[in-house]
Amino acid sequence: MNIAILGASGFTGKVLLEKALERGHAIKVLARNPEKLASFGDSIQVIEGDYLNQQAINQVVEGVDVVISTIGAPATRKTSLTANDFADAMTHLVMAMEKGGVKRLINLASAGTRFKGEKVSFIRGVIRLFFSLTAPVVIPAKEKELAIVQQSSLDWTSIRPPLIQDNVPGSLQASVEFLNGNKVDVVQLANFMLDNIDSQDWIKKAPFVISKV
Repeated sequence: MNIAILGASGFTGKVLLEKALERGHAIKVLARNPEKLASFGDSIQVIEGDYLNQQAINQVVEGVDVVISTIGAPATRKTSLTANDFADAMTHLVMAMEKGGVKRLINLASAGTRFKGEKVSFIRGVIRLFFSLTAPVVIPAKEKELAIVQQSSLDWTSIRPPLIQDNVPGSLQASVEFLNGNKVDVVQLANFMLDNIDSQDWIKKAPFVISKV
């Protein structure tokens, strides 16, 4: 299958890319710094560009069957980017996919992200407070993205993980209800995203995921 991966040079994105290649998929990636993916050689097609650039998005979406995004807003207070910048980028991505007939979108949100009107547990409230203090763009950006994909014609899945780490014990659990757990294994998460390419289980849903023994 032809897959576009956004955020492939990041921590989660690179693992996702490796696992996608192991499964024999043809991969196109968007990268601001292609040299970060030089080790993959000719096994992937690299489009040099920025997620926030509409022309770059058009290029990476062209000719693919599915888009998987691990793009996240900067986890810092020191950024000139706003939640609206990410909302605009998601709007452009949805438009490019709809225009090109690409129906399947799988993207990462966060455990703190909520639907409009969704109740927030105490633990999720703590997560949201933490991000509001340390990286205030993250939650608003992801909630705007979620609202945009909900209104689209795409077959979308927006995955809501907690802290993503290496070598987390246990197995991945997924639920539309919040799961009490603060970590998910990066390899398990990458495989879950890839498993969802052909699965109907989580279409137009935003599952929470954790790794748990």
